Amino acid sequence: MRILIAVWQPQVHTPGAICFGAAFLAVVLLVSGVGYGGGALRTACLLVAAAGPLVGVLAIGRRRTRYLRQLMQKTRQRV
Repeated sequence: MRILIAVWQPQVHTPGAICFGAAFLAVVLLVSGVGYGGGALRTACLLVAAAGPLVGVLAIGRRRTRYLRQLMQKTRQRV
C-alpha cells in the first residue's frame, strides 16, 4: 500500500490525469466522427488531443518539483 501511495500522489498527478482524460475523450469524439466535414468542433478536438498529453506532462513535472521542494524544506526544518 505504501508503494502505491508513493507512486500516485493526488496533489501532483491530478492535473495530468485531467489533461490525459480530456485528450482521450477528444480522440474518442474524433473516432466517432464528430465534426465530420471540418467543423470547429473537429479542430478543437484535434487541438485537445495533441496538446492534452503535453500539458499534462508539463503540469505533473511542475507540481512534482514544487512538491519535492516543499518536502525538502520540511525535512530540513525537522533536523
